[in-house]
Amino acid sequence: LRVYSGDTGALLLEETGLRSVFYAPYGITVLEESGRARLIDPDTAESVREAQSDGAFAAFCGILVDDAFLDGRKLIGAGKAGDQYYFAAVRDDSGWVYGGDGSPLFSFDAQENSEGFFVGDLFLYSPLHGTPRAYRVPEGQWAAELVPDAYCTYAGILDSYLVVEYTTAAGERFGQLLEATTCQVIASLPGLTDLTDSGFVFDDRRGSLRAAPLY
Repeated sequence: LRVYSGDTGALLLEETGLRSVFYAPYGITVLEESGRARLIDPDTAESVREAQSDGAFAAFCGILVDDAFLDGRKLIGAGKAGDQYYFAAVRDDSGWVYGGDGSPLFSFDAQENSEGFFVGDLFLYSPLHGTPRAYRVPEGQWAAELVPDAYCTYAGILDSYLVVEYTTAAGERFGQLLEATTCQVIASLPGLTDLTDSGFVFDDRRGSLRAAPLY
C-alpha cells in the first residue's frame, strides 16, 4: 500500500504484508498480519483509530466491519454524512445498507460484482452489468436510474452539485453533473477523470490533462 499527497505528490505512507485494505472517502482501513486494524487519514497518512480483528478482512465503518460481521457478504462501499456512517454489503443477488452502528436500514437487488458510493443523502449502487441507480439514505427511497450500461467509478459533491464519473466496457471515461436533490442531468462531461476543490480534470487520451473550474 502506498499513499501519496494529493497536493505535492510526496509519498506519505508505504506498507506491505497486510491482510486487507479498504478505502472510503473518510479513511483507509488496513489490517496488519498481527490483527491490528488501523484507520488512516488519507490526507495525512496518520492513524486515527485502531482495533483488533482475527479475520482476513476488516474496515472501519462506524463499527469495525470484519469477517464475523459480514458472514459471507461482501463490503462494497462506505461513507459518512456529518457524524453518521453508512456502509453497504452484498451476497448473491441481495444487498443491504447499514447504519454506522451495524443496524440494517434497507435492502436492494444486487449483484456480487458491484460497488457502492455514499454521497450526501444518496447511495449510488453500480453493478458490473446493468444500470447504476440511486437511493435516498437512510430511508431507502428510490431516487433515480443513472447511465445505462456504464460503470460508476466515483461520485462526489462539487459546490452544491452531484458529480458522477463513469467508464464503459470499451474503456471510455466520462462524467455527468447532476442536480443533487433530483439527480437531473445538468451537463455531460466527456473525458472527466478527477475532481478538484473548485472544478474538473479532463483527460484528452493523448497524454494531456486539463483543469477546468465550475462556473
